[in-house]
Amino acid sequence: WTSWTHPVTQAKYSLSLISARRLSTEDLDACYCLIEETSRADYEASTTGWKPGKKIAEMKSPDLRYIVVKNEEGIIRGFTSLMPTYEEGEPVVYCYEIHLTTELQRYVHRNIFTL
Repeated sequence: WTSWTHPVTQAKYSLSLISARRLSTEDLDACYCLIEETSRADYEASTTGWKPGKKIAEMKSPDLRYIVVKNEEGIIRGFTSLMPTYEEGEPVVYCYEIHLTTELQRYVHRNIFTL
């Protein structure tokens, strides 16, 4: 899928798969801001704490792939970061993070079991 229409609001979103190497600085910054908005408090409450430099370095890991969700204005409204790799000779994909803006969180939380 390269697009999705919100079934309630009818807002249209584009979906794209991008490697960390090809993610623009602007999009990387937008993803970072979304993490800060949705999860900074959780990081701060954890034993490792909130470390912006470390988080940005992690987000630039060359093996990461991003599925980026943008609204019609081209603004990032959500993303997931994934890492395809091999474990014990088998192909696996690790999901590192999923971050959604509030308008998408509400829909996904209500409909997660119907997807």
